[in-house]
Amino acid sequence: MLIKKYIGALVLGCAALPAMAGDITITPDVTTPIRLSNTDINRIVCVRGDIEDALYSKEKGLKISWEGKNAFVKYLIQVTPNGEKYVQNNTEIHIVCDSEVYTLVATPEQGGPQTIYLAASTRNRAEKNISMMGAMPMEQKVLMLIQAAYTDDTIPDTFSVTRFNKPVKADGSPPSSVENSKPLWEEVDITLARVIRVDGVGLSLKEYSVIARANVDLRETDFLRKEFGDAIAGITIDPPKLKAKEKGRLFIVDRETKQ
Repeated sequence: MLIKKYIGALVLGCAALPAMAGDITITPDVTTPIRLSNTDINRIVCVRGDIEDALYSKEKGLKISWEGKNAFVKYLIQVTPNGEKYVQNNTEIHIVCDSEVYTLVATPEQGGPQTIYLAASTRNRAEKNISMMGAMPMEQKVLMLIQAAYTDDTIPDTFSVTRFNKPVKADGSPPSSVENSKPLWEEVDITLARVIRVDGVGLSLKEYSVIARANVDLRETDFLRKEFGDAIAGITIDPPKLKAKEKGRLFIVDRETKQ
């Protein structure tokens, strides 16, 4: 099902706002490896409540302070006769967020500061998602998910968000129909930007950035390809007409076969 004619009425003309889902979203279910800047201040956000405690080894060269929903992680730089020395050893960090413990294994590295969002457990998210969306028709679920991704500020904290910067290339498989047989990768460069997963409902959304190499007129059917999924439930491209070097946003909703 293609949903351009429906989603247009919902979101065209809305300004895209900064993503509120953050750089990395994690749950308390498992020990999670993360990367943190060892030169800048990193931020940890408790999505559902306040941060109550932070346990870590101070002798490993980091400092954590917190208040309310936010904690800030800073690696301490050691000054030696040979110059400044940055922390490079992995550090285990335990954060108590809304009475649940999140265990992080942080790898410090040079780079920009990171924001880590502490979300509800997978089980709790699934239960809330089913309560919120379970009774909706499939078309309405797809519309809600694309609208949430398009406007950013309406993404529920029960949706898990993972960010990427991954170019998408043709895998060499033949087109599934004559409709999408155009030489897509000769006209545009496509990069996977993020994946939004709705646990319990069986849907996920992939958002891509699409940059035109020349003036191009795109259709949803152009993206009915295996590179974008085998169980596509909805597609929206905005805007469909791009001038050379202009950037658009592509949203593809997949049915997930495993829950």
